[in-house]
Amino acid sequence: METKVHSPFWVKAISDNKPKSSDGLPFKKGQLIQVFEFRDKELKGKYDDKVGWFPQDRVQLLDGTGTSFVESEALKNLDFSKLTPGARKVFRKSCSTNFETR
Repeated sequence: METKVHSPFWVKAISDNKPKSSDGLPFKKGQLIQVFEFRDKELKGKYDDKVGWFPQDRVQLLDGTGTSFVESEALKNLDFSKLTPGARKVFRKSCSTNFETR
């Protein structure tokens, strides 16, 4: 199930991504990507003129975004242990899901 977020948010690549499918988003470590959709453990984002899906474990949510997220099963399946403490704080403020247990 694909879910759009209320407001796009920004992530930074922590490693290169070389997708194996045509709908994947290739990027290098350090690339800033705007995310606007998610499913399971994947995010859909864009930078420059490129758009596509990528694994959430290849990026880090930038702190201080204050972004409001849509509640869904897909969001609950994301691996929040990969997020910085500041990013987890943003999620706790934006959603009712209990992220403290992750």
